[in-house]
Amino acid sequence: MQARRSRLFKIVNATRALFRFMRQKKAALGWRRSFLCVFSVICVLFIIHFIFLWLTLPSISEETILSASQSTVITDRNGVELYRVFGDQDRTMVPGSEIPDVAKKAMIAIEDRRYFDRGCIDVRALARAAFSFGRTGGASTITRQLARNALNLKRDYLINRKIKEFILGCQLESRYGKEELLSLYLNWIPFGQNAYGIQQASSRFFGKDAKNLTLAESAVLASLPQLPSYFSPYGRHVRTEVSEELRRKILDGTVNRIDQVRDADVTIGLLGVTIGSGSTALTAGSKAGGMGTGHLLYVGGRADQVLRSMQDAGFISDDVRKKAENELKTMTFKQIRENIRAPHFVLWAKDQVENLFANSPDRGLLEHGGLTIQTTLDWKLQEAAEQVIAAHKEDVSNRFMASNIALVAIDPKSREILAYVGNTDYGSDVGEARIDMAQVPRQPGSSFKPFVYASAFSNGYGPATVLYDVPTKFGDYAPQNFEGSFWGLVGARRALGGSRNIPAVKAYFMGGQEKEILDLAEKIGMPSIKSRMPEKGYGAALAIGAAEVPLVEMVQGYATIADGGIVKPAVGIIKVTDSRGALVVSGDDGSIWGLLRSESGYDRAGKQALDPRIAYEVTSILSDAGARPNEYWKSVLSVPGTQAAAKTGTSNKCLEREEKPGGDPETAGILWPWLRRL
Repeated sequence: MQARRSRLFKIVNATRALFRFMRQKKAALGWRRSFLCVFSVICVLFIIHFIFLWLTLPSISEETILSASQSTVITDRNGVELYRVFGDQDRTMVPGSEIPDVAKKAMIAIEDRRYFDRGCIDVRALARAAFSFGRTGGASTITRQLARNALNLKRDYLINRKIKEFILGCQLESRYGKEELLSLYLNWIPFGQNAYGIQQASSRFFGKDAKNLTLAESAVLASLPQLPSYFSPYGRHVRTEVSEELRRKILDGTVNRIDQVRDADVTIGLLGVTIGSGSTALTAGSKAGGMGTGHLLYVGGRADQVLRSMQDAGFISDDVRKKAENELKTMTFKQIRENIRAPHFVLWAKDQVENLFANSPDRGLLEHGGLTIQTTLDWKLQEAAEQVIAAHKEDVSNRFMASNIALVAIDPKSREILAYVGNTDYGSDVGEARIDMAQVPRQPGSSFKPFVYASAFSNGYGPATVLYDVPTKFGDYAPQNFEGSFWGLVGARRALGGSRNIPAVKAYFMGGQEKEILDLAEKIGMPSIKSRMPEKGYGAALAIGAAEVPLVEMVQGYATIADGGIVKPAVGIIKVTDSRGALVVSGDDGSIWGLLRSESGYDRAGKQALDPRIAYEVTSILSDAGARPNEYWKSVLSVPGTQAAAKTGTSNKCLEREEKPGGDPETAGILWPWLRRL
């Protein structure tokens, strides 16, 4: 970052010097002659610079000059290695004759459609990029991509890199034929997951040789080189995601054609997704109005875009494309076991680094390496967290019929994530072990009650406010306490400490009901509850945790209360350095926090989202062992010698969803505890 700023200052200063020179020469030579003079000087300097770069370029006479990518290492805060994104390049070279024609055409269609027709410089693409100021894409060709990646030009200054790409691209095309160059490209490029070249990618993802790839599988592989981490078959973006609003519109029939779908409502994944219920899906490639039975819509992914590009280029027919699309809908990937510590956290950290580089010239740097990503995780605490999860796995399964457990520990002052367990056993090939349940919305149950009371306290009530724990009906809603008894007259302190349901619902009305409570939740770091709210709302059941929220947001909300009502973004990365040890981004120079600010709306300094007096009152109640209902809870929620605030939450039902009415027994009975040292 500092190097870029320095280069920018040099360009600005050089421009100023040029204008001063022209003003000085204007009187003696006139504007026209002075302009021609300056233009000639610039041309001569450019030619000299061009010749210098040409003479200093590596020779491509030997294929061995293709330098191997370096590993990117992700570590904990103390340097303990968690994962090596790319170790030694895992590549198996295969001759071009063993690469299927559909795989070659898929790559050409999405990356360089005029590959066989153009010269070493695609003049048409250059003109298009120039006239649109880059908005319609650049003029990058397969040959230039090979030169950029193979000769490690990623870290070069932008103008130098572009010049080198043009020179080396032309040299490569003069030395190799088009077919030979395409085979070299497909054998060399990274596809993610440490798979270099199409043979290794085919083996890794599909368990087969490249020569046996189908059209659909070829489209998937052609989708990966652009963003291997983002589109990883084992990452978070395997399937396209749609907004809750679009999902509702598809289900009620308001949206029944793909041309009615807004880009803003879709997050493209590797594969497409079918929304709704019915017998026949309208796909992204269908004509408008070709709706099947029921409210069903297929929203395509990156692989579908590849197939559409192949059809547009005349490589495949419409019928062949549709057949391949049907294969994509049911496609699965070969399961792999990775030597990876804190796997769900590592994948989340990788996503953050990918986002840092997404709109910069360094895009793809994560895949090509030499980086060291120092995270906030403490491996010793992580091991302890994983041991806790393992110890309770069988008990949770027997008592609650639940197979997923997640745990997140955060420093409430710095908001650095210290331990992060996304699920019970990432290496398992059974069930949902690879799903990061810390990021998946689930009902928090009674652990949401402190935020309801915080909203009530904001309206003038307090820990001493008297509530009545007696049988009460709120319209048609008649909540019950967990064990079925009633405590009668009770103060808010004891009602919250004892996690009484009926007083919590009364606090809901004192807190301003749904709108004020949801606004508060959003302000303190839990936006999902409001953004995911169903059309009919949550109603009074919101008070006892009927809404759904990801664990990471709940921890963020509790951290806000623990930090006196100040909201800050949770952070998982301390710094990123390159292969030479130079700083790429860090929390100190604000670059990481800049990303988090753009995503969350608040920055490193934080913002006072809740009155500190109210945060203190809630914390006081949660740390008051005397307010807990009996000796058992006083014991299990206390830490000897330490004052601790704690709240548990249980839920035995899920919000009804059209696609799976009645809830899901695999995730019912979740218990989320929080313990905070004061």
